Amino acid sequence: MSPDTRRLARHAMRTHPVATVLASVATISVCALAGGVTLFLLLPQDGHASEIVGAGAEVLAAIAATAAIVGVARSGRGAPQFVRGLALALTLATAGAVAWLLEQLRSTGHDPAGPHELLYLAAALVAIVAAAGHPALGTRRRRTRTLMDAMISGLAAVVVLWLLGGRALATYSGKPVQSFAAVLVAASGLVLTWMGLSVVLARDKESTAESTAALVTFGFFSIATGGILHLLAAAQPSALGTTAISDAAMVVGYATISVAGLLMLRARREFPLPIARHQIGSLLEHTPIVTAVAATLGVLVDAALRGQFDAAASAVLTIAICAVLLRQSLTLSDNRQLSASLRTTVEGLEQQATHDALTGLPNRYGLPDRLGVATRQAAVGGTLCAVYFVDVDRLKAVNDMLGHRAGDLLIRATADRLSARVGPRVTRFGGDEFVLVVEDARSAHEAEELGRR
Repeated sequence: MSPDTRRLARHAMRTHPVATVLASVATISVCALAGGVTLFLLLPQDGHASEIVGAGAEVLAAIAATAAIVGVARSGRGAPQFVRGLALALTLATAGAVAWLLEQLRSTGHDPAGPHELLYLAAALVAIVAAAGHPALGTRRRRTRTLMDAMISGLAAVVVLWLLGGRALATYSGKPVQSFAAVLVAASGLVLTWMGLSVVLARDKESTAESTAALVTFGFFSIATGGILHLLAAAQPSALGTTAISDAAMVVGYATISVAGLLMLRARREFPLPIARHQIGSLLEHTPIVTAVAATLGVLVDAALRGQFDAAASAVLTIAICAVLLRQSLTLSDNRQLSASLRTTVEGLEQQATHDALTGLPNRYGLPDRLGVATRQAAVGGTLCAVYFVDVDRLKAVNDMLGHRAGDLLIRATADRLSARVGPRVTRFGGDEFVLVVEDARSAHEAEELGRR
């Protein structure tokens, strides 16, 4: 790349970041699609051109995304553990795309539920594990909550997708295991999207880290959309238009991840993208319960229409409901811990506001109230209320000769002796000054004698 081209690219990234990203994604997508057409022309083919072109383009786009993320992993940029896991997941996804292409080249019919789904499922599981360990998710407890919310949404998506297309795919293909794997792959893409959005919110605003996390998340979402469309079209062999859209979504998803990888490798300054953080936070907050309710309604409506409950959907829904209950128990535990922490904090603040930090005695701010209580008790008991003002002589000389630590020890010793003499009726007024309030003196002579001691 010439210096002028590099300067132009840097200027475009600074002034029009969104347009630059869109242009980059479109360029990679078009190149992948052109490569798919080339593969279709060069390799033997038997009529289902759309699947072969789409599968070829998906292979090339997946290779580009894998190469970009592997480059990031080798450079040590980003979150190393997550990037390595993502690189492994993309490698498995590329293997799945190659398997899908080979199945299309060998097959003369429409066989959507092949072994490639198992490779895609392995890739999705590796990506979920890598995302769950992302350092941006914070503490282990917060990471657990995020993963559980994502899994609740994913399980609910499994139920809905099975009812909408997975069951029909299993019936059409005669391969229930691969069909259920296809459902899990599509739902896993949604789980990755949910976790990616959580990482986006945890990143600094208007930073390159936030932008790359958003691009990778959009890539997950686009791939998940392609998987869902592929699943829904699988039971309709004639729905080639939907299959083409599915392949295009897959290619765009991989291209977006490629751009994110290149951005992590090449960005020399912050590259902010406009992120609707408030809307994303609201979406994450409500998605688990909304999807769980939607899955429950779907199972009930399906049972009403068919006259019986679907065994697979009912089993997954049961797991989802158990996950919801467990999540709620974690929420209650968090609330109890928060309440205890707030109580401890309030008690500590009250202690700091009303007591002296050095001696632990009440400070001057509560003295008027204590005087009022003492005078009322003396009036009720028929005794006298005596107030003594005590200070420590030559404290400054002690501080100057022996240091402030020795002066603090003298203040604490004085406070201990006064407390031992008159009990919890001593107030540290400030500096070397103490106030004693005695409300049970039987006479003025007794009060005077106590002061002399």
